Amino acid sequence: MISNLQAYVVLAVAAINLVLAGIILAQDLRDRTNRAFALLAATAASWGFSVGLYLLVPVDRLDLLSFFAKSLYFTGTSIAAAYLYFSLIFSTPERSLRWQTTLLVIGTVLMGVLHYGTGLIITAPLVLGSGLRGFEFGPLRFLIDIELWGGFALAFVVLIRKYLRAQNESRLQLRMILIGTYTTLLVAGTTNDIFLTAGIFQYLWAGPAAMVIWIASIAYAVGRLQLFNVKLIAAELFIGFLWPTLLLRAVFSSGQTELAVNGGFFLAIVVLGVFVVRTVIAEIRERELIEDHKAELESINVQQEALLAFISHEVKAYLAKGEAAFSSIEEGDYGEPAPELKAMATQGRTDVHMGIDMMLNILDASDLKRGNVSYHKKQFDLRRTVSAVVNTLRPQAEKNGLVLTYDEKPSDAPLMLVGDEEKISRHVVRNLVDNAIRYTLTGSVTVALAQRGATAHIVVADSGVGITPDDMGRLFTEGGHGKDSLKVNVHSTGYGLYIAKQVVDGHSGTIRAESDGAGKGSRFIVELPLSE
Repeated sequence: MISNLQAYVVLAVAAINLVLAGIILAQDLRDRTNRAFALLAATAASWGFSVGLYLLVPVDRLDLLSFFAKSLYFTGTSIAAAYLYFSLIFSTPERSLRWQTTLLVIGTVLMGVLHYGTGLIITAPLVLGSGLRGFEFGPLRFLIDIELWGGFALAFVVLIRKYLRAQNESRLQLRMILIGTYTTLLVAGTTNDIFLTAGIFQYLWAGPAAMVIWIASIAYAVGRLQLFNVKLIAAELFIGFLWPTLLLRAVFSSGQTELAVNGGFFLAIVVLGVFVVRTVIAEIRERELIEDHKAELESINVQQEALLAFISHEVKAYLAKGEAAFSSIEEGDYGEPAPELKAMATQGRTDVHMGIDMMLNILDASDLKRGNVSYHKKQFDLRRTVSAVVNTLRPQAEKNGLVLTYDEKPSDAPLMLVGDEEKISRHVVRNLVDNAIRYTLTGSVTVALAQRGATAHIVVADSGVGITPDDMGRLFTEGGHGKDSLKVNVHSTGYGLYIAKQVVDGHSGTIRAESDGAGKGSRFIVELPLSE
């Protein structure tokens, strides 16, 4: 009963080693280090399965006892070759290992021939009266020691040399591999080589059981500390329990048909398990990537805010000084300027003012996006505000050869609105009328204001370039240029309508656009509640 329990422990550990091999391999199948580790873990798992099944096979099945006796020694010593191969690749995966690989493969094949084809290493299994299972050794038993201790000694030299040259994370990885390897080797080498040679067989299970510490430490290092996620551990444990259970069912099948069914089911679950673990790893990586991008974006946002603060406080001040200087020249503060100089100063003042407006739009869009805008709401006459904007922009329309119409009568009563007059005037009314003038090459622009119940309606219509259905969806988005808008207005920032919508939304109003298509003009309608 105790030997059965020991066998089940060894089989469970072997299954865990196999799971770890699949997990690392699933991270990146093309990575040579991952493939080398998978080979090592699979070899260790094979040793565990061989030992576990050797302890479970009935004593009257001498053929199976002989096979598993030879298998556990062949797979056990092959671990040294697999570990040497892994040590050569680890941290230097680009290095060519053609001749080393060839020698390792040839040596492993020759040992396999000696193990399975002759009785020169293991003559026969040995079952003692107490139920303990051991071995009768052949004359070439010493080859096991040469391969086992020689392989691990060479790997130790290779890894120590790499450790002395390594830095930071690679050094930590190598330290974990070295400690995990040679601590486990001390246990496994004692119980499964020295003790067995001396005829002490009761600790045959101890070496394979200790392998879980070794393989896990290497997996932890190879996976760069990314494997130990709660969700991933749950998937690993489930698969680690399922695989050995199904394997045992297949091994102890009572007939050929049952063996075929159980074996096929086991293989299917192995494939499914690898797929599940690989999917979990991909999900973890995607989440980590999102977190990395989030942190990067937060850093960029901080830098952007610092830049915008600099522009707001420094660049705007320099532009304002430039505008004041052009204005002083234009107005004759330094003496009556020559006509050419005055025209240049006027154009300079206009251009600088346009630049300031453009910069303020970008700063305002940033503030709106971050929620840093406050509205100074008070009662004002919307009719007077619209009239002032139209009168300010009329010279620009006339300069462009356009007719700007605003149906205003002296008898019209004030249209009182509670809101931020500066923002509604500048970002909503002025922006819509200015856009209508800029995007109308010939024809007219009409502005209308009316009261409908408790709502003020502002309509700005033009006979300009119109809006295509594709552009309509981008109109009120941040940086939302129309497809051909820059061909008409090279100074467009794409922030004007975005800001206008944010301001209208901040006053519980609505803004929308209408157009019959390209070349057929457009209408922008703003609705603002007269009281909130």
